[in-house]
Amino acid sequence: MHFEIKFLPEKTKQYPLRILIYWIIIWASLFLFSTIKILPSISTNGLMIKKTTCLEFASSGRFDEEENCVKYGKSYFVPVGAELLDAFKSIGIYSGVITWLVGLMLMKGKSIQDKKELGKTPP
Repeated sequence: MHFEIKFLPEKTKQYPLRILIYWIIIWASLFLFSTIKILPSISTNGLMIKKTTCLEFASSGRFDEEENCVKYGKSYFVPVGAELLDAFKSIGIYSGVITWLVGLMLMKGKSIQDKKELGKTPP
């Protein structure tokens, strides 16, 4: 039995559905990854610690060392639900834009290829 997985559809009309399916898979995968990534920063009362940016950098003066942060801003807490909702929205938008752009470029390439094949006449 020969089983072959085709990631790109055979016909140009099949591209929008396939792009939608890939977008949903990528969105779910990235959201799951981001959820797992924030688990260690959740406190016992259901809040997540958010650190602000560095306020002051310093270096030991050696030429081969990078500057390290000496003073951070005040940390604050965010509800985990709000953080997950924000991640859900932003990951969906960013992955959707990228997936649709790549998919539309591939669909345009397929339509150009189909037009070239239609123009050829067999000998």
